[in-house]
Amino acid sequence: MSSTLNVLSARDRVLSIPELVQVIVQFLRPIHLSQLRLTNKSFHNAFTPYITLAVSQDYYKNCEPALKALADVGSMVKSLRVDALGNESNLEIMLERCRAIERVDFRAWTSYDGLFCKILECQLMLKDLTLTLYGDSVKTNIAGLLKAIAKAAPPLESFSLSVRVTGGIETPWSNISSILDTCPTVRNLGFRGFYISRQEDEPQQPQIQSLALSDAHFGHNDISFFLRTMPGLRSLSLHLYKEPAQVFHTLMGDLMYPSKNILAQLTKLKVVTTRKSHITGLVQFIEDCCPRINDLELGGECQYVPRGDVLRLLDHFDLNNITLKRLAIDYIPGSYVQDWIRRILERRCPELEELELGGGVQFFMETQDYAYKWRKSGEFSMKQQEQKFWFPFSSTLTKLHLNNLVTSPSLDWYFLNQMLKSMPLLEDFAVMGLLSEYSLFHGLGNDNALPRPKHHPLEYCMFKYLDSNNVIPLPEKQREEEETVPSESQDWTKERPFLRFLKIGLQPSVGFEAEVWNRELVNRFRFLEHLFIKTDLSHPEMELLGEWEETLRPGLEFTLLRLGMSSPWG
Repeated sequence: MSSTLNVLSARDRVLSIPELVQVIVQFLRPIHLSQLRLTNKSFHNAFTPYITLAVSQDYYKNCEPALKALADVGSMVKSLRVDALGNESNLEIMLERCRAIERVDFRAWTSYDGLFCKILECQLMLKDLTLTLYGDSVKTNIAGLLKAIAKAAPPLESFSLSVRVTGGIETPWSNISSILDTCPTVRNLGFRGFYISRQEDEPQQPQIQSLALSDAHFGHNDISFFLRTMPGLRSLSLHLYKEPAQVFHTLMGDLMYPSKNILAQLTKLKVVTTRKSHITGLVQFIEDCCPRINDLELGGECQYVPRGDVLRLLDHFDLNNITLKRLAIDYIPGSYVQDWIRRILERRCPELEELELGGGVQFFMETQDYAYKWRKSGEFSMKQQEQKFWFPFSSTLTKLHLNNLVTSPSLDWYFLNQMLKSMPLLEDFAVMGLLSEYSLFHGLGNDNALPRPKHHPLEYCMFKYLDSNNVIPLPEKQREEEETVPSESQDWTKERPFLRFLKIGLQPSVGFEAEVWNRELVNRFRFLEHLFIKTDLSHPEMELLGEWEETLRPGLEFTLLRLGMSSPWG
């Protein structure tokens, strides 16, 4: 393989990796791709088979050149986001030129029937349809909309319906099942914000593999109905108003009832998610129904979980040799649940891919004695400094979200920096702590190309103890390495992690500096697709954000959030 690559040109080496081509093209707009043939015809012919584009109707409202460019690259557009408040005539042009759309994200406020029907009439090869409906008109129009989807019968694989309306709304299961009857390829369903009424003798839908229910008044009878109706279910996600412990506890009575014969049908269930406190009922459900679970999410105040329940769950994982691919847990640092989480991570997560953890970086520090003791005593040794982040999933983790990080001592940021350096596949990173500067990212991404001061802020950040009068000096050898000017020749493959999503908070004192944000965030992570920054919006320099946002490279979205929002990221 290596000898073959050596004789290939630079272009051919790039094109031999379709995934890399796909990442590169995310930074291009259709108007740029339409000009590619004029630059190099052979490159255009070799390049375009690997390209798919995502476009938003929003972008084309007042952008005639970009709309015109779709005539040349419309066949590459696979994803479309539609806002019903947009320009209808532009949408018709887009649909006419983009005939290969597979995914539609449709958002509507008031009158949406006409727009949505135009999309269905185009007979697109839709595989993924997401509908988000707002306003009182939803109550009268939702039935007609669902029937229109059933009539069009697109080759859907995923269908998600979210209703945002005060007072709640109810729709019969027959409207949903009519879509499943005419679209037998549907595998994934998601419902949010409305209630589904049904008869007990509804026919089964064994093709459904994933079900997500959110923000609705579903009880154990409803969950029992869905489990009976969908015997092939592999993933169940619940974000309910009712307490899941009560739901699952009552549900187990239904599952154990011989005549219903549900337990025998649930052997494929691998993902269980709940976003409320207390997991007593959930533990029993996992033990009896989820022999293959590889995704676990426990939300709310899980520090109140009885000690016996968490030990039962760990024993169940050990006994059945269960390994997790995703783990999301909220907890308060210092609770005994922390030790249980550590044992889960050590023993049952050798190839963990996604981790969302309440308590933040302090959890990792306190599970590694050297960091915790150093923070307590202020003592330091080279042996401790060189100790590596040791959890077994470092090499496989692609998503890391650290929430509820209230304090942010300097040692925390240094330790987190070392963690990130040990995660080469990380693509999605979020931290709730408020940064006072950017030494957290030192040595990450395209760091060698960034100008740094001779005495980098990390030198102070690394060794500033909680007592500001006690500063431990940087070892002389390491100081020389910090001051070494990097070579101009770079190997881009060493820029890992290649972050695609970055979410951080900034202290109010940091403010906005375009040059600094470009250097430390945008230019550092060259594959970044979405940057979230949460900070104080009252600074006068924030008025310049609009101009700066226009200078961002194509393909990079930017979201600015106000400090004080109850939700971590809006």
